[in-house]
Amino acid sequence: MDIKVRQVDAIYCLDIAGPMRYGEGGQLIEVVKTLLDAGQKKFLLDLSACNYIDSSGLGMLAATYTSVRKQGGDLQLVNLSWRVRHLLEVTRLSTIIRVNDTAAEAVQSLNMGTFAKSDHEMNLSLR
Repeated sequence: MDIKVRQVDAIYCLDIAGPMRYGEGGQLIEVVKTLLDAGQKKFLLDLSACNYIDSSGLGMLAATYTSVRKQGGDLQLVNLSWRVRHLLEVTRLSTIIRVNDTAAEAVQSLNMGTFAKSDHEMNLSLR
């Protein structure tokens, strides 16, 4: 897995290339942790060049998302292949992490501060 970091407004876009699989999870978490430590709060993972995610990759996404949220930030996904989108839907991870169809949609969402929240999380907070 290769990660390229670029900035759009106050959003850090991480372009992920290659499969997200066992043995490569620390790299994404380290990059995001470094940016969080520097005070960055908005992240967009572009998965257009990632066509495979295994269970370790799913765990890496969930752990990264949790770290960002605990620091008061937001992390969203964009440009998922059909296979990756299907995997996120089957595992219901797409109900927790916001998945955008376009980068423009994601940037607008992150700039507006509309943090992703699943219906399940919203229902829990109302009880």
